[in-house]
Amino acid sequence: MPRRSIPDEEIGLFRVMLHRRMRNRDIQFFLNRQDRPVNSSRITGIRSGDYGPEVLETTDTELDAYLATFVPAKVGMVIEGGEQREPTLAERAKAGFVQREDGNWYHADARHPNRNARSSSNRVNRAKTVQLQLPAPT
Repeated sequence: MPRRSIPDEEIGLFRVMLHRRMRNRDIQFFLNRQDRPVNSSRITGIRSGDYGPEVLETTDTELDAYLATFVPAKVGMVIEGGEQREPTLAERAKAGFVQREDGNWYHADARHPNRNARSSSNRVNRAKTVQLQLPAPT
């Protein structure tokens, strides 16, 4: 028998959930994990008996106990301490701006609006200078 990614206990839970006519997305909510997502076709395979046909349905009492103690996974990625990670969208956006002496935020590539630059490439940058009111960094 080929090795399955979903253990028998969870297949039994799937079967009771399907018997209760729970929607696929609701079943996925309870049984998806970051290390092993469950797609809709896998649920269909369990429903049709193509996936784990020898596994018996869990009892209603066991499913009720599972649902009563269920704690949703925290959303986001797991970051191991000390390892490098990709900057978040907010961090990348913040890196594109600088706060000047006047307390306002400016695009980091734009020249200061009070400087007189004469080259044509700097004219483009001056035209794109943006003043933003962002909360102070914490």
